[in-house]
Amino acid sequence: MTDKLEKILSSATEAEVDTLMERFDPEAHMDEQIKDRINARLRQRIKESKRTEKRVLRSPWKKVLAVAAACAAVYLVLGFTMPGVSNALYSVFHPDYRTEAYFSTPPEQRQDPVKDLETSVGEFQAKDVESKVELLGEYTILTRYDAEYNDMANNTPTLRETYGFSPYRREDYAYLNELSASVRELYYDGERLFVTAFVATEHPEWFLREGETTPPNLELSTFDFQLTVNGEAFPIKWNVSSGGGSGVTEHDGEKGLWVSTKISLTEALPDAHCELLMLYYVYDCDVDDMGAIGNVGRLIHRITFESKAGNHHESRSVEATFTGSAPMTLTAVNPVTLEEETIENRTVCFDGLKMRFTVQYLSSGLKITAALSETPQSWTEAEKEAFLYGFLEPLTFEAQSGDERITVKSFEISRQNWNWTFELPVFPSEYAGIGSIVLIPKIRYLSEFDAYVSDSELEGHYEHVVLTPDTGAIPRAEHNGASTIVETPLSDVRIEIPLP
Repeated sequence: MTDKLEKILSSATEAEVDTLMERFDPEAHMDEQIKDRINARLRQRIKESKRTEKRVLRSPWKKVLAVAAACAAVYLVLGFTMPGVSNALYSVFHPDYRTEAYFSTPPEQRQDPVKDLETSVGEFQAKDVESKVELLGEYTILTRYDAEYNDMANNTPTLRETYGFSPYRREDYAYLNELSASVRELYYDGERLFVTAFVATEHPEWFLREGETTPPNLELSTFDFQLTVNGEAFPIKWNVSSGGGSGVTEHDGEKGLWVSTKISLTEALPDAHCELLMLYYVYDCDVDDMGAIGNVGRLIHRITFESKAGNHHESRSVEATFTGSAPMTLTAVNPVTLEEETIENRTVCFDGLKMRFTVQYLSSGLKITAALSETPQSWTEAEKEAFLYGFLEPLTFEAQSGDERITVKSFEISRQNWNWTFELPVFPSEYAGIGSIVLIPKIRYLSEFDAYVSDSELEGHYEHVVLTPDTGAIPRAEHNGASTIVETPLSDVRIEIPLP
């Protein structure tokens, strides 16, 4: 994970951090001191990484990147808006999100296609309207970044030259004009859009991201998108891309690569005719495979679709009160100063915790939102903080149906609304054969880890630490080695999920 975060974080500029902070998700419900601390730490690490002589985007300082990675993890859990950087980060931390994972897998590579999903995709009547290539320096102004990107290519010296690379010349990338995009799948579930496009090229090997590549060494990924309904702009909650090109492949006799994108919306679309503008950016990986310095061109892709099929689905709610459970362990984070935090394990009783579970019955599976209704009267504010904002995502669930068991691996979390949203791979065609589904909550905590101890400025060693409620608080910075996470089920709490 650290290697992936290196290239993402170290490509951020001061201007991009400004944009990130301006557009921070208003639902994040984050203390201003915490926000200021993250902001300060991230800016400092960016400044330090820029001091390397030539490859500003490949900082060798592992310790710097570890701190930056921690900042990124906090940003991501709380949610933020920023094309490119946030898109890539989300795919690092949430690779197993059920519907997203399905659509980010090329159709011919899906080992177990879901009939319900495959049928539903056709109901949205997605059609291609336009596919056009623009080279850097000639961008039509479609986003707030385009004028700045054009200046990077047209000013003398070019931005690339200021960092020691050869100057950008459009004629060197004229071969990109061969690219063309076509929509192959579009799925809308009332809140999210999943778009799978095929980018045709005679040279898909140029876009390989793993192993040996054939020069030129390129990267293509979704940078931004715009949605209009009846000719008017529709708000987008945050920009999340589930991946870029998947490398060499053939589809219907064409060579090319797949691009999968997920878009979260602030509200449901009306039953309407919609147009979606996708912007796929191309990067020269020998310069920078994620940030602005390496951008050389883009592919504009316009798609139309009908939204009605995604707006009408059934939902039900059930309530549950946690009772009969033994005291559990939670890992808490305690702010000390703007630069320092401590972590500790606390013993907490969950009796009296109340939650409401809302189930949406989608063709992509059961989408379940678990909302916190009431905390136990015995909980202190510190225990509430440990549960809601702890070091780990402390609450997870195991779903049971007969002898089958599924552990929920990934959530979308709203701290402001105190809810957890997840998906179960249970589809409409399977309802009749399933008697019932039961959720059993589990509590997660950090039990032991290897702490890094500096012996000198350049060297250090790891010491094994066992973290118990008796250990007390320790500096969070010491937790940077291998760790053990324990999951303990609340076996007396069983939440029955109804099926239609």
